[in-house]
Amino acid sequence: MATEIFPGTASSPNDDAPRAKTTSWGRGALVKPVLYTFLGLGTAVPSILCVIFYLQMSEMGIRLNSLEAALRSGQLNQLSVSVTELEKHVAEQDLRFATNEKLDAGMQELSSRVDRNVASLSKENEGIRQQLVQDDNRFIELKSAFNQSLLRLDALSQLKEVFEKKNAEPPSGAASSQSRPANSPAKSKKSIRSAKSVPLVAPFILTGIEQRGGQRYAVVMRRGATTLSEMQLVAVGDSAWGWTLRDMQDHEAIFSVGGSQQRLSVQ
Repeated sequence: MATEIFPGTASSPNDDAPRAKTTSWGRGALVKPVLYTFLGLGTAVPSILCVIFYLQMSEMGIRLNSLEAALRSGQLNQLSVSVTELEKHVAEQDLRFATNEKLDAGMQELSSRVDRNVASLSKENEGIRQQLVQDDNRFIELKSAFNQSLLRLDALSQLKEVFEKKNAEPPSGAASSQSRPANSPAKSKKSIRSAKSVPLVAPFILTGIEQRGGQRYAVVMRRGATTLSEMQLVAVGDSAWGWTLRDMQDHEAIFSVGGSQQRLSVQ
């Protein structure tokens, strides 16, 4: 505590020393608490601030950990969903590929079966075609033989009629021939010529004379035929229905049948 000196009072030198000492001690006693207070505050405030900062950092760390855990959990869930969808898509693709492979295998098997069936049918058709060709050739041969037989029968019947007519001549002719023996050979030759030159009815008609590849052909068709497929091309030396072609002119053809020559005109 400071000693107050009032003006107008006198003091001695001996009294100044204790008084100064008392003043210095009082000042020191006053400054120390202040210093301690400031030192305490300087120590407590940073400590308090550190504690507050630590608490805030701890809370922030907890929040960050929670946020990171939530983020990780969400990402993992999303990743799990994505992986599940990807696995599902891969399974669908595998199933599709397996289906396509089965379909390809089935198509290949079907193609192989079709090829085998086509080859078998082609072979069978070839055999049938060859058999039909053979049957057609056989039928043509039989038909030709039958037509030739008919023509021979017709020629024989015509010759028979000729000979019957010759044999049916009246005896007067024979008597006159006997009365003139010198002329009998000539008459016999004439009768033979007349018998040979008797016109016969051909079993076909001459429809034209054509020239193909530098060779001439007589176009003939069976009597009563109604289709063009029954026409035949006959060259010199060939036969049709037993009639052999010997020569051709512009509108005529000469055939030989039964030892006689027959001239046919284009109709």
